[in-house]
Amino acid sequence: MKVTFKNPKLIILLQLVIIIILAFSLTYTIKLAKQPKQAYSLWNTKLAETYIDEPKDFGAYKVSSSSAWIVPADPMVITTSLIEKFPIDRLFADDNALTENDWEEYPASKEQLDKQNLDKRYYDYFIKNGRVPAPTLTKDVDINGDGTQDKVFQGRRLGCASCHTTYIDIFINDKIYPTFSNKGVLTPRADNKGFYIENEFTGTDYATCCTDNTVISKYEWNENGFTEIARKKIFF
Repeated sequence: MKVTFKNPKLIILLQLVIIIILAFSLTYTIKLAKQPKQAYSLWNTKLAETYIDEPKDFGAYKVSSSSAWIVPADPMVITTSLIEKFPIDRLFADDNALTENDWEEYPASKEQLDKQNLDKRYYDYFIKNGRVPAPTLTKDVDINGDGTQDKVFQGRRLGCASCHTTYIDIFINDKIYPTFSNKGVLTPRADNKGFYIENEFTGTDYATCCTDNTVISKYEWNENGFTEIARKKIFF
């Protein structure tokens, strides 16, 4: 059935509506194209050097397809003021993380923390922040190259369900440098001047399952914290 409009004013009005819709769509498309991409999608064209101090744990990755080490255009910076410096959209952290008032609901977690016999400084910190470090991931290591042993804890928050986020706390002298990883861990560098952190992704989103690529970031001590100096993507 063919539909015709005999009213010329109606035809002109419909044409104007179509033009407005097309103009809006074009403007929106241009605006999206100009927006910076989020998460780990910003990659510089500058190649980093080939690092010879990669941990042996990464050996399994090397048989997979991977990018070269790249100098990131949007390097992560880890300081004692994490919330101010670390873009919150980069985290797969639970906004409703539990605190010291919730331990009674999780006696098994409290028992696990108590069994570690931590120094009071560390114990009070984890009680206050509602986190349980994993003993197998706790490290005594010189992480900033000053020749003294630092303390690195990695664990989960109190009461987490699927627990994708690894909470990482680096204690150097009297300061704490907190950071996160999505389904990954921190591995100290062999030269004691920083570390590597792994994050698992599905496409460009933090993976909750079905990981298809891992981003390894290399961090270096900058006298005030740690800066991401190189990044490599591993494809599965």
